[in-house]
Amino acid sequence: MVEKKSEPASRGRGRPRVETAPLDEKAIVAAGLAFLDQAGEAAVTLRGVARRLGVTPMAVSHHTGGRDGLLARVIAAAHAGLEVPAGNQRAPAAEVATAILAYAKAARHHPAAVAALFARPDLMPEELKRFSAWVREQIALRDPSMADRGLALLIDYVHGHLLAASAGPEDPGMDQTFCRNVEQLARWVLAE
Repeated sequence: MVEKKSEPASRGRGRPRVETAPLDEKAIVAAGLAFLDQAGEAAVTLRGVARRLGVTPMAVSHHTGGRDGLLARVIAAAHAGLEVPAGNQRAPAAEVATAILAYAKAARHHPAAVAALFARPDLMPEELKRFSAWVREQIALRDPSMADRGLALLIDYVHGHLLAASAGPEDPGMDQTFCRNVEQLARWVLAE
């Protein structure tokens, strides 16, 4: 007896199936982060991510809620893993400097995410908001009148370094000077 091959079930109307892995937020964010790192915030588009993943822009939008949602997720991923020290107890200046340097090290991997936040501060990830609040609180515990200025001074110094460092080749001497300066600046801002 000869076995008949079964005919594939006929498809109904509509968009043809694309034989790809299921689309998920992790893949979307990874593709968006690659665009951010390569060409900056303007390159992170629904269309570009969709093209890279072999799906439609609407599929990406469905998972992210649109371009702002996509960009917010990409910026959050760029800052993922930022450790926010626990508690609101007064920490030594050296601990605050260490936390700021850890932020700088993490942000250095994705300097375009820092630049994107200059353009879109409304997309600041919760993790980064908590970190900034912790640094501000550390300053306020010493001198409440210096909290906002001190936070701006420390963070602006870090961001200035990140933008300068991303513009050229790695310079270990510049990094060592930066670390020393952050430690000195933290001691000065924290009055220690």
